[in-house]
Amino acid sequence: MPNADCEFALKDGVLEFKDPARRLPSTWVQGTIVNSFTVGPQQQVWKRTVASAIKRVRDGSPWDPRDLYAVTLEFRFHPGNHQNQELDVENYVKPVIDAVAAGLFQEEEKDPSEIETWDFPDSNFRTLLIHRATDPKDRSREGVHISVSVRRGQRNPASGRGPGSRSPTGAATSIQRGWNGLRRALGRRIEAPPVQCERRIEAPPVQRERNSQRRADGDGPPTRSELEPYIKNFGPYHVVGSAVYHTNPACIWRPKIKRKNLQSGFGNGRKLCSRCW
Repeated sequence: MPNADCEFALKDGVLEFKDPARRLPSTWVQGTIVNSFTVGPQQQVWKRTVASAIKRVRDGSPWDPRDLYAVTLEFRFHPGNHQNQELDVENYVKPVIDAVAAGLFQEEEKDPSEIETWDFPDSNFRTLLIHRATDPKDRSREGVHISVSVRRGQRNPASGRGPGSRSPTGAATSIQRGWNGLRRALGRRIEAPPVQCERRIEAPPVQRERNSQRRADGDGPPTRSELEPYIKNFGPYHVVGSAVYHTNPACIWRPKIKRKNLQSGFGNGRKLCSRCW
C-alpha cells in the first residue's frame, strides 16, 4: 500500500500517479492468457489481441515512451484452460507488457495484427502492480484487466524539444568533457558511452566506403537474426536505428555491440558485454 509520501495512489485496486499527465481507460482483454514460455502462433495471437485492445482505447496518436508509466494488471485464469495446472502469475506478465508497449507506442497508421517483432521500448514502465483475481467459473471469462497511469518524464535537452534545448553537437561535447574528467579521476582508460543524437549527418563518399569496409570486417552492427540466439527479445540489449547497445541496468559500461562481438562471444555464457556477467 503506498504511503503518504509516495508518488502513487491506489484507487479501486489500480495504481496511479498522484499527479498523472494522462490515464488509459481500464481495459478488459478476454482470451486464454499465454505465458512467456509458449512459443509459436499462440503467443503471437495473444500479444496481438492485447496490443489491438490497448491501441483502440488510447487517444489516437502514439504515446511518448520518454514519459513514466505505472501499469496495473489483474489476471483472471480459468484452470480448465490450462490443464488444471498450478499457475505462477509472474510467468504471464512479460507477454502482456510487451503487447501494452506495442499498443501504446505503435504508429497510428500501422496494424497491431501485423506485428512480428515485439521490441517496442518499455524501459520507462517503472512500476507494475500485479493482481490475480478469483478464478472465474466460465472458461470464456478468462482474461486480463489493464490500467495505465502516465506522468510526464524528463526530456533530453539534446533532443531539441522544449525550452533550454541544446544542439546535438553541444550536448555531445558536454558529455565527452564529463567522461574525460571521470577518466582522469580514475587514472585509467575506460570506454566512453555512446552519444546518441537525433540529427543524422551524411558521411562523404570516402567515409561511407570506409564504413562499408569496417562493417565487412565485423565492426558493423549485428542484425536481429544474428542477435536472436544470444538473447530473447533483446533482453538487456537495446536497438536504436541500426545500432545495438548493451543496456543491462546493472552494467555501467553499456557499450555498442558489433558483429565481431558475436563472433568472439566474449567467452562463456553467450554474453555480449565483455565487462559484466
